[in-house]
Amino acid sequence: MSHHTIEEIPDSDKVFHDTVFMEKNKHISDRWVRIAELYPDGISQPLLPAEFSREQFGQGNHYECFMLTALSTLVRFPSVIQNCFVSKHVRRDGRYTFQFFRGREWVKVEIDDQIPLEEDGELYIRSPTGHWWPLLLEKAYAKFYTGYENLEGCTLQETYH
Repeated sequence: MSHHTIEEIPDSDKVFHDTVFMEKNKHISDRWVRIAELYPDGISQPLLPAEFSREQFGQGNHYECFMLTALSTLVRFPSVIQNCFVSKHVRRDGRYTFQFFRGREWVKVEIDDQIPLEEDGELYIRSPTGHWWPLLLEKAYAKFYTGYENLEGCTLQETYH
């Protein structure tokens, strides 16, 4: 297994916009908001909690639930979740860096913190406890697979690759 250090760009006061990912995914929702607008308490909470739990995430309005199954399993292995997050703290600029393993190497994935919404709430993963990590991890994984709609119908085995 090849391993090199993936680093994140230092935090900044200038808000990051992932225009390429947004352009490819704008059709899934007319409304995207920064995660702090959804969960303002998350600004003062650790990005990664001391303990991960199933209560920290739930199904949004879209009924694709493979990610819920994957996260429900992963909370039992917190080091796996922590390893995906290169960014370990809440960032002012909204740029979060992740790493996922593909083939024989780690792949760097950078996202902004804008989340797709419908009129009555989150389109995909939501967090009843106000934690940011599930929504950001899902978005990063969607980008890893080139878009939210490419996650539809994923098997649990594909989720872990």
